[in-house]
Parts: sequence; structure tokens; C-alpha cells
Amino acid sequence: MEWSGDCRNVGNSEEFEARLTTGLQRILSGAPIPTGLFVTSDALTVHVYRCLKNLGVEIGKDIEIISCNYEVPILNCLYPRPKSIDLRTEEIGRKAVERLLWRMKSPALEGSYFSVEVEPRLS
Repeated sequence: MEWSGDCRNVGNSEEFEARLTTGLQRILSGAPIPTGLFVTSDALTVHVYRCLKNLGVEIGKDIEIISCNYEVPILNCLYPRPKSIDLRTEEIGRKAVERLLWRMKSPALEGSYFSVEVEPRLS
């Protein structure tokens, strides 16, 4: 089940968490009850943890969480610490700069496109 409720233009954190709680209640009331949730960012995971706790859901027992971005300072504040997909943005930036410098030395390749691929890691 997926919930993509619009929490972008929320005036304050109470309203944001109220909308998030409503979405989580909707997900948790479905059949079958999910055993895990994917949260799109580690920063959002902080709010998801708080809302799940308020709903009486025990993370690590009732449900597992996987988040994204591998923001260690945020993850270290969560217990149990969720798994997080490390998109390796520093590696993407490093490879992009390498490609850019190489491309600047090769003017004959003007108009050609290159992609930078880095395999994510589950941390």
C-alpha cells in the first residue's frame, strides 16, 4: 500500500504530524497489515517514528523501517536505528566532476551526454 499525502504546504509541525498520522493510520488499517515501511528521507523518518510511537506501534517488533539518504546524525538519534539507503551523493559528485574535467579537455565531444552511475548501499 502506498500513501503519498500532500504534507508540503503545511503551516506548522503539529499540522504536518497530524496529516502524517492520518496517513499512517490508513496504511496500518489495511489488509494485510504491512510488516515494513519505506520512508523517502531520514529526516522524515524522525516524524514517522514519533507518529508510530503515538499510535502504539513498536518499531522493530510490529514494523520495520527503511529510509533513504543515510544521514548519520539523524539516524543516530533513532532507536532502533532504521536501515537507510545510502545514495552515495559524495561519490556521485566526485564522479560528475571527474567527467566534467575530462569533458572540458575533450572539446571534440561537444554535444555528447554521459551518465554517472553509483550503486546505492543499504546501511
